[in-house]
Amino acid sequence: MKKDTLPRTKIPTKKSVKLKNSKYMNGFAQLEHEIHRLYHELDVYKVELEMQNEELIKANKQAEIVAAKYLEWFDFAPIAYFSLSREGSIKQLNNVGATLLGNKQSILNDKLFGLFVSNNTKMLFNQFLSKIFNDFTRQNCEIILIPTKGSPINICLTGIISKDLSHCLVTAVDKTEPNCQLELLSQI
Repeated sequence: MKKDTLPRTKIPTKKSVKLKNSKYMNGFAQLEHEIHRLYHELDVYKVELEMQNEELIKANKQAEIVAAKYLEWFDFAPIAYFSLSREGSIKQLNNVGATLLGNKQSILNDKLFGLFVSNNTKMLFNQFLSKIFNDFTRQNCEIILIPTKGSPINICLTGIISKDLSHCLVTAVDKTEPNCQLELLSQI
């Protein structure tokens, strides 16, 4: 009878085990080195992002200061300023504008400016507004304003279209009282 022979299996030697382990160790060392490199890279990005965030916070604070300053100048300017939509509704106005119309700014927002224009001069105002939005040129007109409180006022309007073409910017000067601002506006 033939002897059953089992296939010979290779028994690892100490040398082959060391070699195998050193390959794994080298792989782990490389992996560990790569992980450390990535952590370092992430730390660098984190520092850069923190610095950029600080710069953005400073720039935002500076922008708020500038905006507040210009809003204060806008509100307390000696001339009435209005921002009107294509339909003639008041989108923004300053204190002098609110005083001319005889009401508070908060109440006048989104009201039609034409409601305060006398019937005799309403057509002039509508043409003024139409030319600003259609011709994209600076326009002037004189109207009679009927404020909520007070007597009618002769007003000189000057308007231009905004850069984004969505609204127009209008100055209004009271002509019933001598006013040096009217002369300044005519020179612009």
